Amino acid sequence: MRAELSKETWVKAVSASDANLGLGSDGTLRSSILKFSQEDKDYSTNYMRVDYDFFETLEIRLLGGRDFDRTMHTDTAAVIVNRKMAEQMGGIERILGKKIGLNGGSTVIGVVDDFHFQHLRKKVEPLSLSINGNVSDIEYIFIKVETGSLPKTMENIWKVWKNVNPNATIPASYLDENANNLYRKDRTFSKIVMMGSGIAIVISCMGLFALALSATARRVKEIGIRKVLGASVWSVIRLISLNFIMLVSLAFAISAPIAWMLLNSWLQTYAYRVQMEWWMMGIAAMIVFLITFFTIFWQTFRAATANPVESLRI
Repeated sequence: MRAELSKETWVKAVSASDANLGLGSDGTLRSSILKFSQEDKDYSTNYMRVDYDFFETLEIRLLGGRDFDRTMHTDTAAVIVNRKMAEQMGGIERILGKKIGLNGGSTVIGVVDDFHFQHLRKKVEPLSLSINGNVSDIEYIFIKVETGSLPKTMENIWKVWKNVNPNATIPASYLDENANNLYRKDRTFSKIVMMGSGIAIVISCMGLFALALSATARRVKEIGIRKVLGASVWSVIRLISLNFIMLVSLAFAISAPIAWMLLNSWLQTYAYRVQMEWWMMGIAAMIVFLITFFTIFWQTFRAATANPVESLRI
């Protein structure tokens, strides 16, 4: 596959590994964890078998040391670790060039920056990468391209792959799609919540409008008397709206702490997340009161601007 793709000018790099990044078309997530002892301490690391040019293909930054080199045959017994693994073993400077007890003995030749190789809900864990083919086989190919038409390029890659492997059935995927697939359930949950919230808001507005209609009908004579005595339109609107604003304020005061706790609890399931801030609830309160005001405004405005003579005749 590498040889065939090297003929194409739009292919910039090709590599592979034994595990996919994100959730690909095959719908599987896998990881390998190895344990070893070093200087009377027990260590645990995720393990990934990769091919040459892996870091160049995925644009992963090398923090120290060097990449795997095809001319260095001893690199099959070497590993490259991520920043988290280096920190676990004392730091980048200390671990570089050191032989660790992984796979019966491996020399650390490089340290790369942390990157997400698991589910995005989890924090980045220690990781060791090796090109040793005796530990596991490569199963996923990564191709870095430079093109103006990704769909067409994907078709060309698939044709090449079918020529190399005629029995291939699992379609290729984009890495950003793989990452998005990890959030598929979250997006579905978000849509359900948004739809439910929208329906609840509509029902609430219908109820508020009906209450405003009933309140103005019951107080039509009072409104007429107040207008005869010199009350302004806005004072009448404020008079009628005040009761609704108080009810909505009470409802918000009860629901806001519950919503805060539920949102915080949900956010805790993510390793990397935003923090709930007071101004978020402040904006929510403003939206609630604006929706309340505009829902009852038309009815209260009609009552406030009605002819007081007609109101007093009723």
